[in-house]
Order: sequence, then C-alpha cells, then structure tokens
Amino acid sequence: MPQKKLEFLLARRFFWNRKAISTRSSLFALGGLALGVAVLYVAIAVMSGFELTLQKSLTDVTGHLTVVKRSSDQDHFLELMEKLKALDSRVLSGTPFVKIEGVVAATGQVQGVLIQGLDAETFRNVLSLESRLIQGSLDVSVKENDQHAKALVGKDLAIRLGKTIGDVIHVVVPRFADLETTGFRRTMGTFVIEGILDLGKLEWNERMIAADLREVQKLAEISNQFSGILVKVADAQEADQMASDFVAKLGPPYWVKDWRTEHDNIFKAIELERRAIFFVVLILVIVAAFAVSSNLLLQTLQKAVDVAVLKSMGLTTRQVRRIFLIQGLFLGMMGVCLGIMSGFIFSNLLNLYQKKWGLISGAVYKIDHIDLSVRWMDLFWILFSTLLICWLAGLIPAWRASQRQAAEGLRYE
Repeated sequence: MPQKKLEFLLARRFFWNRKAISTRSSLFALGGLALGVAVLYVAIAVMSGFELTLQKSLTDVTGHLTVVKRSSDQDHFLELMEKLKALDSRVLSGTPFVKIEGVVAATGQVQGVLIQGLDAETFRNVLSLESRLIQGSLDVSVKENDQHAKALVGKDLAIRLGKTIGDVIHVVVPRFADLETTGFRRTMGTFVIEGILDLGKLEWNERMIAADLREVQKLAEISNQFSGILVKVADAQEADQMASDFVAKLGPPYWVKDWRTEHDNIFKAIELERRAIFFVVLILVIVAAFAVSSNLLLQTLQKAVDVAVLKSMGLTTRQVRRIFLIQGLFLGMMGVCLGIMSGFIFSNLLNLYQKKWGLISGAVYKIDHIDLSVRWMDLFWILFSTLLICWLAGLIPAWRASQRQAAEGLRYE
C-alpha cells in the first residue's frame, strides 16, 4: 500500500470513529470551530453585501458612465455614441438625459425634487429599472390622447406626498427672469404617476422624479438640448479605467464620470473595514484552534499504544507526524463545512429580520437594506485561513506523537 494512502487510512481510522467524534472534547472543538467560521461568514456577507447592494443601486439608476459636454455647441446623441464606440468597443449602449431641480407640493407638503428626463426609447438599454419597480409600469412615453405627461417617482416621495399610481403631481421649476437676472420666474409641469420605484438610495427615493426627455426639456425650456448621456459598458469594474481613457482621448470640453467616483470614499472604507473585520473575527477561529490542538493532544495519549505498535511494525516518525496533521485538517474541514452551512442559515435569518424590522438607517448608510452576499474569493479565504490555522494547531500534537518511542507506548501493556 502506498505510504500516502496508508497515512490517510490511519488518520481516518483514528479520527472517524464513534468514540473519537462523540467525546466531549471533540464536540467542543468542532462546535467552537464551526461557530467561529459561521460568525466570519456572516460578517463577510454583511460587508460584501453592503458593497454589492450600493454598487447595484448606482449602476441600475445611473448606468456605468456619465458623459457630458460642457459647451453650447452640443453633439447629437447618435454622433456622440458612435464616437464613444469607436474609441472603445466595450461601450454597449447609451441614452440621453436631462437633470433639473424643482419643487413639488401636495396635501400641505412641499418637497424639493430632482427631475430626470429619460429617452423613452433607449433608457431601458442602459438602466435596470425593472427590478426597481414596486408598482405600476415604466412606460413614460407620451401618447396623443394623454392629458398629462407620465412620471416615475421614488417610493418615499410618493409616501410623503400621499400619492399613488394614477395621481397627479404639480412640479414647479424656478427660472431666471427674461429681463432681470436677479429675479426669478417659474414654469410649472403636471405629471401623472405611472410607476413607483425603489431606487436603492434614500436620497433618490425621497427626491427623484423621472419623466420623458422631451417633457422635461419643455419644462426646463431648453429646446432639444440634453445634459449628457448615460452609458452602459461590458464590465462595470472596468468603468473607472474607461472613464480616464475617454477624458484623455476626448479632451475638453468633455467630462466623463464613472459610477464609482461619487462614492469612492465609501467603497474604499468598505474595503478597509472588510479586511479589518476579517482579521478581528478570525480571532474566534484561532481561539477555537486551541480546542482543536488540545483535542489532538488527547488523541495522542489515547492512541499511544496504537502508535507504538505501528512504529514497532516500521511506521516512521514522519508518517506518525503526518497522521496527526491530517487529523487536524479533518477537524478543520468539518468545522468549515458546518460553519459555512450555519453562516448561510444565519444570513438568511438576518435577511428575514431586516425585511420585517429593518437593519440599517438609510439616512446614515445611504441604503436602507443589504442583500447579504459572499463572493467566491471570500469563501476561498475563509476556507484557506481556517485550514491553515487547524494545520498549525496540529503541529505540536503531531510532533509529540512522533517523538514517542515504541517501547514507551507498550510499557504498561
């Protein structure tokens, strides 16, 4: 029988038996290790979920890139899109937009709003608002028999105004007076609510109104001009590098911003906090490793006679050491499996909890819920670090067992 196969067979016989795994020390070691891994899993799921939830809310509502030409000589939308696609083949689609600020009043409530005009024919190619729709539809196109333009509103804005699908809202936009730049005049638009959205960020849910591009252009009195275009690219993670390339290639007066720029400080903080939390919670796994080590030390005493017999039959010191190291890895693997399963269950319970009672404040953290998620790389580091700790925990017991002489183990037999 090959040496490696023999070592695994003996390690399995020593570890995987009813007496070994049912002892109190083995159960405590395994339970502590599984608990540490479960806490580590949930902590990483919260941090990764926070990052992915914020990223999804940004890319769903604003696309991957925002391209603006700061000049009175504005490019045609299709010409600008052809120019971007010629510069980089990763550009998939785009849509023009207009953003203006105004005020909406209803039932005694006055609320400042951000009105975004979207091209009804192309915005779905860039923005992923289908998953954000709570009620109604996304059809903002204006037909001949429509009395009012259609609008999509954030859920918190609808609640504050006491409005729902089919209700009318009046929006006032302040404009400079024609003859006196120090004074203002107002233009007013009337919209019927076509859809209510959960836009992912509290400030958007409280202020955002989206309507047909042409209707917002009329309200802002800017003819057929638009603020810029929202662009969708093949990979959201490459958007920051593409934005830098476009700025360099297009030059002034073009201005390009990726989805991450506005909240770059938050994403950097999340990355630092994820690493810090990983190492802090990993201490629980290290503490559990002491129980693993003590359990393996107890195994060396219980199996002293067996080890002595095997050494008298030709088993080498190195093979004995490997047997107990493999036992440590067995415990680590079982602890990781149980911990990940427990962490997955705890994560789902946490999801149910936040759906019913809430978990974080949108006013503080920008978002009011977290879609808990663990990336494959996170699972790799959990698995690798736990198995490494368990392997290190088995070094001393393995060394003690390998140094025991055969005669010493058989002295009282």
